[in-house]
Amino acid sequence: MPKSWPAEKPLLIIEGDSAKLTAQGLSCADRLARGARLLGAEPVVIKARSTADLLDGLGRATADTVFDAVVLIGHGNEDGIVLAPDRELVSWGELAVWLEEVAPERVAFICCKAGRTVAAHTLFEGLEYLSEVYASPLNMNRLQSTAIDFLLPALLNPELHETFIRAVQVSKALLARGFLFRWTREGFEEGDDVSDILATIFETAVVPVARDLLDALLARSGRRGPSIFLPLRDEAALSS
Repeated sequence: MPKSWPAEKPLLIIEGDSAKLTAQGLSCADRLARGARLLGAEPVVIKARSTADLLDGLGRATADTVFDAVVLIGHGNEDGIVLAPDRELVSWGELAVWLEEVAPERVAFICCKAGRTVAAHTLFEGLEYLSEVYASPLNMNRLQSTAIDFLLPALLNPELHETFIRAVQVSKALLARGFLFRWTREGFEEGDDVSDILATIFETAVVPVARDLLDALLARSGRRGPSIFLPLRDEAALSS
């Protein structure tokens, strides 16, 4: 095991409303945990039955452990993520408060539209030690969620060369018909209102068009997309 993959600072994996995701074939916390163990890490998995259960789990997990990286899995949209069955949505600002004691340096999301500008900026503002956010600005599906599996080495090893991260991003676009954004604190601190506006235009207009072009090219092979981590307003379509 490379010394730069710190087993003493395990990976935290939080899966929101795990029972529903399992029924929908979208649960992936256990799969990610197995991958992390292969890399020598000691993952801690929280599958909360309620908001109170989630907060209690966070408290117990952080009582004597420091986490470098966190992966959050759940339905959501540009406004937040579902992390417990008794809460429709946890806003990005509230999530930042919940993660204060975790103090992660890197956060990855398997959640629709968690890669939008507002989510990343809110997390950077609320989490002092956060340096990187990985997430998709669009809807995610089961196939696209595997990009986070391949990203695990980067989450566990901050010194991994950026070329590897770019390769994961390109592979996700070409093979899974999705996009994975990497937000950094450096970019956040150097940004301004104009760059934020340009980023918003890019993620809401340019990226969807690019994905549609990929869909059109790949549709000739007869491939169909798998189940989707849908935005909340479209969630009914998932079970129909």
